[in-house]
Amino acid sequence: MLKGAIDSLDSKQAALFKNLVKFYETKQYKKGLKQADKLLEQKPNHAESMAMKAIFLYFTGQKSEGLDLSKKALMKNLKSDIAWHIHGIINRTNRNYQEAINCYKKALDISPDNVQILRDLALLQVQIRDVEGLCDTRKKLLLNKESLIINWVAYAFSLHLKGSIEECLKVIDSIINITKNNPLKGIEKTEFCLYHAQVYADGGNYEMQLKILEQNEEGILDKVALNEQRIKAYLKLNKQDQAIQCIEKLIEINPQNRNYFNLLKQARGLPEIPANEEERLKIVSFFEEIGAKYNSNIISYMALDFSKGQDFENKLIKYITPYFRKGIPSLFSELKHLYQDNEKVQIIEKVLLNNLASLQKESKFPNSDAIESPCCLLWNYMLLAQHFDRVNQLTKALEYVNLAINHTPTLIELYLVKAKIYKHQFNHKVAFENADKARTMDLADRYLNNKAIKYALRCGFFDQANDLLRLFLKDPSEGNPFELQTLWYEIAQGETLLKKGEYARALRMFKFVQKAFIDIYEDQFDFHTYCIRKYNLNTYTNLLNYENGVYNQKPFIYGSTLLVQSLMEYITVRLVEIKKKEEEELRIKNMTQMEKKKWKKQQEIEAEKAAKDPNVEFRKKHDLDGEEFRNSQPLVEANHVAKQLIHTKVSNPQLKFKSSYVLVDFYIETNRPLLLIKALNKVISSNHCANGIHLAKLKAAIYLEKFLKGDKLNEHVKKYSEEALHNILNGKTIEQFNTEYISKNTSSNGCYKNALHALKCDIVLGKANKEQLLKFHEDLLMNRNDLTLQQATQLFDEFIKLNDFNYKNEVSEKLQKQFPESEYYFGKYRFDEKTHLELAQQQQQQDSNKK
Repeated sequence: MLKGAIDSLDSKQAALFKNLVKFYETKQYKKGLKQADKLLEQKPNHAESMAMKAIFLYFTGQKSEGLDLSKKALMKNLKSDIAWHIHGIINRTNRNYQEAINCYKKALDISPDNVQILRDLALLQVQIRDVEGLCDTRKKLLLNKESLIINWVAYAFSLHLKGSIEECLKVIDSIINITKNNPLKGIEKTEFCLYHAQVYADGGNYEMQLKILEQNEEGILDKVALNEQRIKAYLKLNKQDQAIQCIEKLIEINPQNRNYFNLLKQARGLPEIPANEEERLKIVSFFEEIGAKYNSNIISYMALDFSKGQDFENKLIKYITPYFRKGIPSLFSELKHLYQDNEKVQIIEKVLLNNLASLQKESKFPNSDAIESPCCLLWNYMLLAQHFDRVNQLTKALEYVNLAINHTPTLIELYLVKAKIYKHQFNHKVAFENADKARTMDLADRYLNNKAIKYALRCGFFDQANDLLRLFLKDPSEGNPFELQTLWYEIAQGETLLKKGEYARALRMFKFVQKAFIDIYEDQFDFHTYCIRKYNLNTYTNLLNYENGVYNQKPFIYGSTLLVQSLMEYITVRLVEIKKKEEEELRIKNMTQMEKKKWKKQQEIEAEKAAKDPNVEFRKKHDLDGEEFRNSQPLVEANHVAKQLIHTKVSNPQLKFKSSYVLVDFYIETNRPLLLIKALNKVISSNHCANGIHLAKLKAAIYLEKFLKGDKLNEHVKKYSEEALHNILNGKTIEQFNTEYISKNTSSNGCYKNALHALKCDIVLGKANKEQLLKFHEDLLMNRNDLTLQQATQLFDEFIKLNDFNYKNEVSEKLQKQFPESEYYFGKYRFDEKTHLELAQQQQQQDSNKK
């Protein structure tokens, strides 16, 4: 490797260059930089020395200088494999993988047998899933040194990744033959044998999978993984009896694993969901049978799903009574899924009220002679509060949680339950106060801290939320909470900022979400060498499969959707901001000397206040005010995110609709007809929100009709656009298409939703405007007294946005009177952290004066 680099150097200079390589390998970059400068003083045009200096600069924080010098080194000698390799390393570190691969290939053209470059190339090829190239590179490494077993393993894995199962199995057989004299042992043998069996399974040869597992059973240390593989193979081969034997072994090891009982149910030939009463009774009988055989709480839990009537009531009583006696606060979270069945909801309420009456009267459960601890009454109060909160009887829920607090005011969980009830009343300020009280009762509990943060964000108390989040950093004063990748925190803060109309700050939060997922995907790079070396091949396969779908996860899709939406809305807002800034500059310019003096004085006072605020520096350091976006190109940024979003697979219908609907608006705005059609098809396939689907179709039809009237259209684009327009309108005009839908869906029962939808359609058609929509919301909120709290809050949010986020109006005052428990949500101080703190201080002062 070094021969070509030192040919033009004398012996002393060659020694210096070898030291440079050692400093790089031992990560002594500062020493290497000094040595490189010393060598370049003697040989200023030596390309390899320049390249080494470039990488030292890059890894000492001078990234742009390092990259520039790396390019200059290449210009000095385009035939230097070291210069190309180093330029590739810098690009790899910059996450510019394709450019790095090109550099490595250039280096290999010059030095085709360089093992280090081949290894680096293989790592990048698996990172970008270039499996064809990976197989070629791994084969070259194998041929370079066939005695190294790890090269055989890596080549086998690359073939498996490519889907060449037969070739992969041949290589695995070669590995077994090579290691006969020195066989693998312990965990390495376990991992390799399980992987060997899994490759057969991936090829559909389950008989051979079982044979491999049987032959190596004694050497496989992980008996759980062994039996799990066997179960899958037996079920594929319809060998239920053998599968049941393996499942029973696993249940003996872990009787609390729900998956094992589901597998046992499957092996017994029982359906996942019963299609009729006969199947339901068979499943109930199955759980009764295994319940008598195994001492497992999970069986009683699973049996509740399939029980009905009196049988369900008996099983429920049997299940929850030990929870009351042991004082387990998580009971309600285990019962939540039962609330989809109204009959079961009524039975739960009946059982809890019967318990309450009996415990209050005799300190006993119904039909029991045992005197219970007072704590049983406490847990019953708490569960009743959670139950009534779930069924939206919030007054009753508050009544029971207050009874529980009066009974035991030191139980932390009660304040979280109370906070949740107030949250459902949209009284976010009181909800936060209760959550914060729970937090202060145990300052070492991170879960309580996170709950308080969530409630603070709903109120718009961002500085408080940031302060709370920093409490659990190693260095609360200097640490960056956004490095924690707390996606829920960033999304929650971004959503609240959107409701405030602070788009630049919201964009910063959604960018943090994007960055977190990019980092998660990039983190796999460190495992490409480790997993092969440690033979963790099945785990490695699972990791790669997970990373392939990392961008299909709900937080990424939701965060990206809000990011695109925010960027589009920010385009309009930024124009207003620029206009206001220009007007302000003109106003200052036209001020008299006296006015300018007063203005400067005011600016100094505000700057002084800001300097005293400990959060100002924190916000500035992490750009929480989104200054980056004030000077960016929003459409370019949105296009990058939309490109990722359009290719994601979304299973949740509501999320699929929302993400695709936003893309419909975006691609209309950016004049991209083919991508618009793709987004529209995703909206339609979501089968969620008929009115929303109609509105998306209407927008697309108007755009496509106008687009097709243009000149010099691409024939391919024109053809698909015409087909899409025909599929939407089905031979009708746009007016007929809209009128037909509206007339079919006009409700005569006074429902406002269809009337609101009709008005939105008129706005799209140009028959109405934003002012009419604002008036519609205002009239609805002022004159309708039959709106539910959820309906009122949704309409109020839309009204405030249409009203340029002005909270001080008659609608706000009317809703505060109509929903006094939600006064804060509809109030003029909503999301106002400063006023909230001032009011809290005033209240504390008043309480102090009374005392």
